[in-house]
Amino acid sequence: MFVGPYSITSRELCITLTSRACTEFACSLSSFYHQRLMLRSPPRFHIPGGAGAIGLDLETRAPVFHPLPAYMDNTFTAACHFFLIANEITLAYLSEDEKAVRNRLSLPLAEAIFHRLLEWSKQSSLQLFGTTSDTQHKIVLHTWFHSRIIDLFRPFQEPEMRLQSFAYRECTTRDIYTASLNQLKRHLYLYPLRYAYAGLSGWFGMALIQLTSSIVSDPAEPDCRFWFYLCAHNLYQLSRTFPLLKLVLEIYSKLAVTKGILNKEEANTFLRAHNESVGGVPLRGDYVLDLNAALHNRRDARMDRLISDLDTVSNGTSDQGGSER
Repeated sequence: MFVGPYSITSRELCITLTSRACTEFACSLSSFYHQRLMLRSPPRFHIPGGAGAIGLDLETRAPVFHPLPAYMDNTFTAACHFFLIANEITLAYLSEDEKAVRNRLSLPLAEAIFHRLLEWSKQSSLQLFGTTSDTQHKIVLHTWFHSRIIDLFRPFQEPEMRLQSFAYRECTTRDIYTASLNQLKRHLYLYPLRYAYAGLSGWFGMALIQLTSSIVSDPAEPDCRFWFYLCAHNLYQLSRTFPLLKLVLEIYSKLAVTKGILNKEEANTFLRAHNESVGGVPLRGDYVLDLNAALHNRRDARMDRLISDLDTVSNGTSDQGGSER
């Protein structure tokens, strides 16, 4: 809890902070697992740190404006607004409808949400992020921002389409997708170097899954081996805190073999070097890992299906692929 100049036991304050925390937690879980774990309506209470009063003082009945500690800057307030937009993406993209995502979405909807994200980034000064003085929570918020943009435009990559609501009409869905993907790569490289506890941050894991899935889906990328190994190393670091990621790492390694990014010997050498053993790791069957495949059939992209399919393929896969790169 943030400490303010009034009683922290205030009912109004507790309800406000709890409601916002629940919203952010539900949206973040939805992003991580790509499951529809959203709130159908946003909290009715004002956002802490915003312009509105969060309640009335119990004694004086005067409006209470909750200040945030200096080290947080405006990050918490910005995150509250961000997750309201992120929840709309979840509602639109993670429908229970079994139809392919592209068949039930429209580019105008994606562009409208993208405009809201851009406006949010301006109001929250997100464009200033990326300096050496950035705090860890700012970097994480930046990765969330680009992860959701990737979610927005992933369904419109094949074929790529021109955006209709921007003055520069040559801008395409592929341009936006690639720009955010490159920003995630940048943060993947710099984040662990700057922050000693990066390996403990499950929040960074959400962006890491996005990036790893995109890399194994595009083996033609010239530097895909470098980025795959970097993603795999970071997954290993996080797996010390989140054991499920040990299984995720093995699945992505096998996917890399099937896509020709690595050969079987390279994948096995990497896993042995990191002393990976998935014994005793609980299987979360509905965990979506192949985000591109999920656009067409979510069941084929789930952890349980991938394990079954990859085991079948690996038994007959030759040692061809990554060794020639």
